[in-house]
Amino acid sequence: MFIAFCSIEEKSIFKKWESSCPYSRHLVFFMKNLMVCVLHFEDLLVISNKEKVEFLMLKRSLSSKVLALLLAVILALSLLPAEAMAEGGIFSVGAEVRSTKSGTCGSLNWSLSDSGALTISGTGAMPEFTIQSPAPWGKSITSLTIDPGIVTISDNAFANCTKLVSVSLPDTLQAIGASAFLSCTVLSSISIPEGVCDLGPNAFHYCTGLEEDSFFNSRVIWDLEEFKAMSDVILANRYHEDIADVLDKVYTRDLYFRD
Repeated sequence: MFIAFCSIEEKSIFKKWESSCPYSRHLVFFMKNLMVCVLHFEDLLVISNKEKVEFLMLKRSLSSKVLALLLAVILALSLLPAEAMAEGGIFSVGAEVRSTKSGTCGSLNWSLSDSGALTISGTGAMPEFTIQSPAPWGKSITSLTIDPGIVTISDNAFANCTKLVSVSLPDTLQAIGASAFLSCTVLSSISIPEGVCDLGPNAFHYCTGLEEDSFFNSRVIWDLEEFKAMSDVILANRYHEDIADVLDKVYTRDLYFRD
């Protein structure tokens, strides 16, 4: 373990702490409160070690009892199992607040079960979401059901929901926004309603788990050789050696084969 407690002063107790411990912020929070009793010392305590542990006491020496207590706490915490320090464990102070289990967004209502099943109901369009104002249901959803009456899925609505496995969309749906399901990597199948006439850019980008043989009324060709043989024109974002044998069919922005 490598710990550095720097500059015990009134304005800043711990300027830097590097540690291989995955729950470092809990230990920092605990130690800050423990060190309240020595805030008015102008000493600098450095406990640093990648190879071994050294103790440097500068200017004035801290009380031997305080130092012994600090060392005992560090030793005790290093012996605790990881689960004890995980979110919701003995150091749950400062843990991230879980997202609300239900609420409204625009004219729509939503509820999220303990198992991660999200249901959205109502009528009309889903409100817009941005990085600054993200969707209120968070990223921990495992299944999604959108009830009839909803006509749009907004940009980024379910982006990076890496636990999302199943999606049920209503026949009333007309549009799926840009990056709506971006990086939903474990989503293996989805049925796009026939009424959807607007599919935004990157709506299903990096959904690497999809295994459908058809998508948005188009056939999916999984075999590259079959695809190259049946294609008259191939549009490629970047050049790759896998299409070197059909360059006469390829149109790409990568003019110099280096981007």
